[in-house]
Amino acid sequence: MKRNLGRDSNTEIRIVVVLAAISILALVVFGTKSRRERPAPEPTVLEETASEVQTSSAHAHESPSHVASVAAVAPPATSKSARPDAFAAVTPEERASLNTLTSLLFQETRGSTQPNELVSRLSQLGYKPLVSRDSNEFTGSMVIVRTQNALPGTRYFHAQYFTDETGRYYPQYVSFEFRPSQTMDEVVRSLESSFGRLGRPTTNDGIWMTWKLPDDYTLWIKRIEKQDLAGDPFNAYSAQDVNTLKVAIEKDVPGHEDEEHL
Repeated sequence: MKRNLGRDSNTEIRIVVVLAAISILALVVFGTKSRRERPAPEPTVLEETASEVQTSSAHAHESPSHVASVAAVAPPATSKSARPDAFAAVTPEERASLNTLTSLLFQETRGSTQPNELVSRLSQLGYKPLVSRDSNEFTGSMVIVRTQNALPGTRYFHAQYFTDETGRYYPQYVSFEFRPSQTMDEVVRSLESSFGRLGRPTTNDGIWMTWKLPDDYTLWIKRIEKQDLAGDPFNAYSAQDVNTLKVAIEKDVPGHEDEEHL
């Protein structure tokens, strides 16, 4: 009797051990299967902003040799795709940009400003200036200042400086473009806020408006037409740019009165 009890106890223990082993094995198999079937987590995507190449052109010395230069004058970044449709109402941001640049034009006609002074002003306004040099037998040395970026509603800031008989630079031509507009009234109001009352224009034919300024400067507005879109040496255009307004000051240089900067 005792031997039977011992035998039964041993049998029960073996059964318990076997059942426990089966349970553990089942858990392992199920856990492995669950891990295999569980979808992998979505990878984390990190967006990197491309670093901008900085041009060392700000705060140059007055000497032309200290004006930073670049190999070529690239067109500035432009928010053309973000521009409003032609003839849309001018926004407060666009009006502020326009007033900033007409004031800059006015400053360039006051005395003999230098390229480094313009570069400093542009940097203070949030622009990233690009500076290039050129020279030829007719105009002597020339410095061109453009920008890599643009303010709302404007683009393609361009300034060029010639040298006088003493070798000192002066602003010969400064321009920018304002987005397509039905009339030139907004630009004229902005110009008069900087230049004062302009009076009757010497030309006003719907395409051109021009005014004579002191020191042989001409102030003008030009409505860009379809035929103006091709062949520009500096600026890229598309059909959407018809009716863009180009605004400029230009100093009359003997022998170059008939030149146009378009």
